[in-house]
Amino acid sequence: MQTKKRTILIVEDDHDLLEIYTQAFKRENFDVAIAKDGKEAWQHIKNNFNAVDLIISDIIMPKMDGFDLLEKIHFNDEYAKIPIIILTNLNQNGDRDAALALGAKKYFVKANITPKQLVGVVNEILRITSSQRKIV
Repeated sequence: MQTKKRTILIVEDDHDLLEIYTQAFKRENFDVAIAKDGKEAWQHIKNNFNAVDLIISDIIMPKMDGFDLLEKIHFNDEYAKIPIIILTNLNQNGDRDAALALGAKKYFVKANITPKQLVGVVNEILRITSSQRKIV
């Protein structure tokens, strides 16, 4: 029996970082969707909701920032179930608290986590959320 590949949506406007994270997840057998800003991510979520297992999002982006994206997802009952990790350069407690209050599962400063560590966190969150779905 072949298991379904998990799909990660990475929302990042820095091309080089986007490539690094995309390759790290592809090496670990994830499907990766990308968006370069919150507006593009929101469209992707609406069009591919059932295909997104987890979102990794920056905060500072053009068109729609990560807080606005979090808010849109958080206040939509259907989309609010998608786990979200914030990966940003913002290192203020207020930013962290705001993101967590809007439903982010984890908040990381880019300089403090490697792509390999991030893959491990994603695997753990997906393991927990999939076991919770089986219980319900």
